[in-house]
Amino acid sequence: MMTRLSPAMRAFLLPCLGLPLALVMGSILALRAPTPAPEEEAPVFVPVSTTYVPFALPITVSLPQGGHVNLTIGVGIDRRHGMSAMAGFAERENLIPQMVTTTLLAAADEIPLIDLHAALPALLLTRFNTELTNAGLPALVTEVFLTSWTLIS
Repeated sequence: MMTRLSPAMRAFLLPCLGLPLALVMGSILALRAPTPAPEEEAPVFVPVSTTYVPFALPITVSLPQGGHVNLTIGVGIDRRHGMSAMAGFAERENLIPQMVTTTLLAAADEIPLIDLHAALPALLLTRFNTELTNAGLPALVTEVFLTSWTLIS
């Protein structure tokens, strides 16, 4: 003879038997082999073609508004143009303080002093490459960075 389960016993057994069954089914679904993702192209390796050259010579410029700026700069030079072009840049290295000074003075008339620090690298990049192309060399300078900057009022 079979005994009937009381409603309280059924309420207890249903979660006890159903929960493990649900966990087993969930594990089976989770362990199924995932569909392979489409293959991505491998990143292309591009060798660095820039040489960074710091100029340790400090440049001091007296501003027309009063005060002066002490700075040192560095440049990134594109090596893809060859050693002869880099040698041509090295021959003009003594002109860098003059180019920095004239560019800074011209920019100080148009740009507020507080913004001059941020604007100067782009202005110098244009100036250096213009001077190089005027001398018959390729535009070698890829980046200009300020290694030190002191504005004294």
